[in-house]
Amino acid sequence: MLSEKKREDISWNPGMAEGRQELRQVIAESAEGRDFSLSLRGFLDYFYAVRDKKEMFALIGREPLHYDNVPAYQYALCAAAAHKLANDHGLRVPSWVWREKYYMKEMYFGNIGKGRLRIYNMLYSPAEFKHRGLFVDENILMRV
Repeated sequence: MLSEKKREDISWNPGMAEGRQELRQVIAESAEGRDFSLSLRGFLDYFYAVRDKKEMFALIGREPLHYDNVPAYQYALCAAAAHKLANDHGLRVPSWVWREKYYMKEMYFGNIGKGRLRIYNMLYSPAEFKHRGLFVDENILMRV
């Protein structure tokens, strides 16, 4: 668990609403009209501050609720993020990430037009993302 001091240090995080630290909240915030990318980055900042594996799993373990106004690629990105974070940190992969609804029906490249960057992303996207038809930057989950 995070100490109270550590929680205070990261409670200012502009990426997520106060009291919302789980990955599933990224989807909830998107449904409320918040910026998905900013919420995901806020979640990652919080996740990387945690050192306890049990708490880390608790942050990715619960499946997001379904909202009609949230695009499919955001669900797939969250599933891929949970899958990769689990693999990277020696955690059990949450069972919800394997459900069919977390896979793209068509390849997803974000806002990348045709060209070399698409080819680069096809080659270097993390396996957990490629597996779902998501072709993203290889450092998509990296924070500084």
